[in-house]
Amino acid sequence: MVDKTKLVSYVYSAQFIFAVVYMNFARFNNRLFMHMTKSIFILLLIPLDLSLWDWNKRQAQRITASFPASFRQYLAFGELCSAIGDQFMIYPNQFFGLFFGASFFGLAHVFYILAYFPRCSISNKLKWITSSIIGFTVVLYFYAGLFNWVKNDILIALGLFGYLSLEMFTIVVFVCTELSPEHCRKCHFVGLIGTLFFFVSDIILFYHLFRPGYWPLENVSVMITYYLGQFLIAFSSRQLTCSHGGKKVAI
Repeated sequence: MVDKTKLVSYVYSAQFIFAVVYMNFARFNNRLFMHMTKSIFILLLIPLDLSLWDWNKRQAQRITASFPASFRQYLAFGELCSAIGDQFMIYPNQFFGLFFGASFFGLAHVFYILAYFPRCSISNKLKWITSSIIGFTVVLYFYAGLFNWVKNDILIALGLFGYLSLEMFTIVVFVCTELSPEHCRKCHFVGLIGTLFFFVSDIILFYHLFRPGYWPLENVSVMITYYLGQFLIAFSSRQLTCSHGGKKVAI
């Protein structure tokens, strides 16, 4: 029988190694090896989501009505789209790289929204309104800092605002998700933190592209916050099995 605990440890180690290797290749702009290593960290999240992070089927069956068991599959599709987007974003200064990269990352956010939106409480209007106002105020703040640098290209200006708004909506959906007692709230909160890291990563990236030199250690900061954000979002998939009847499962 396969020891999943050891496999998970091997996956974590491989993710760390490939993340470090990619960032070193990126320093020297070695495009071939960047293509070979950048997406591996994200792709390795998929088996963690779907299999290696244990799935308690009996528990899942009891709460399927309130939280679709397919949400792990949606997360996996989001990670796959992100991995494809990574390949295009190796060329962020070229229009095709930015356009297709942002498109695939936008699709990834759509899958993350699909994963959690069914459990959002539409009736809790105060939470929706409050989180939306705060979130989109943040979007407008950072977008205002970029507007003078993108306003001459209407496609980029509109696309940038649309993408940041979609990303913020993902965060709002995580905030407004209602959890039953069977769900591990800590795991869900970890996923929420992941969406924030993902947002920060993209803000640093866009400032790096349109206002270079604005952030210190831009390339490293982008990748660390991006990888961390994606990992934490994926980790939220454990909320169905991590906590049942007070029983905790080791990471």
